[in-house]
Amino acid sequence: LSRYSRVVQKCTDFMENFEFSLALKEIEYFLWHEFADHYIEMAKSFIYERKEMESILYTLYTIGLGLTKMFAPFFPHITEEIYHQYYKVKVNKESIHITEWPEVEFIDDDAEQVGETIKEIIAAIRKWKGEKGIALNSSIEKVEIFTEHPEVIKEGKEDISVTMNIKALDISDNFSEIKEEAIDVKPIYASIGKKHREKTAEIVRTLKQEKPNDIYLKIKEKGEFEILNGIAVTKDDLTFDIAYSIHGKKVEVLSVGRDVIAIFGSDNA
Repeated sequence: LSRYSRVVQKCTDFMENFEFSLALKEIEYFLWHEFADHYIEMAKSFIYERKEMESILYTLYTIGLGLTKMFAPFFPHITEEIYHQYYKVKVNKESIHITEWPEVEFIDDDAEQVGETIKEIIAAIRKWKGEKGIALNSSIEKVEIFTEHPEVIKEGKEDISVTMNIKALDISDNFSEIKEEAIDVKPIYASIGKKHREKTAEIVRTLKQEKPNDIYLKIKEKGEFEILNGIAVTKDDLTFDIAYSIHGKKVEVLSVGRDVIAIFGSDNA
């Protein structure tokens, strides 16, 4: 509702200054990229489980009616139809075009910060599920979120768990629990060739004889790894495949800003 209130505020200012295209752009962006993509997706899971129904229905009604009113000057006929179908009985005005313009509900910077963080975490897990070919409503056995601000994540813990169907969700600020190991290393030929030219083939051969994790750790510590006498490679010359684990259990890791999401497999939960 706080984000919606900002849209009402901005849209009102644009309309009063005859900047109609900017007003329409603001409404459309909020409808598709925030309300539909995120809030409705989160709300669906709560509705299925009959949780927090009163607040969800109030929010859906308030924002739905408000967006319909703000779209009305641009799409008068379809918004009138939507109004008669869903809102007229409660609003009790003959036409949407004689209803009051939406008002700012409230603006809460802290609530928006929490909401934005939770939204990004859910979006990252949803994207991961999509890339893995996992149905969005499939359960995840366990997820652990590592963050510098655990109190923020805790406020939205239930939102994350319910929306992404996570059976166990832990929150920690102890990033050192995440262990990483390079399990493979590949040369970036363009970079190595540009720097070392005729030595490239020998560097690549030697690279294959070294343990990937030894190279990875040395580059993390020193910024380079001496591969031949007097010749070193850096992170710009190589790509690593990294495996992550927590307490000996393999996890997949997603980064969201400075937060890290560790997803445990079903056999690791």
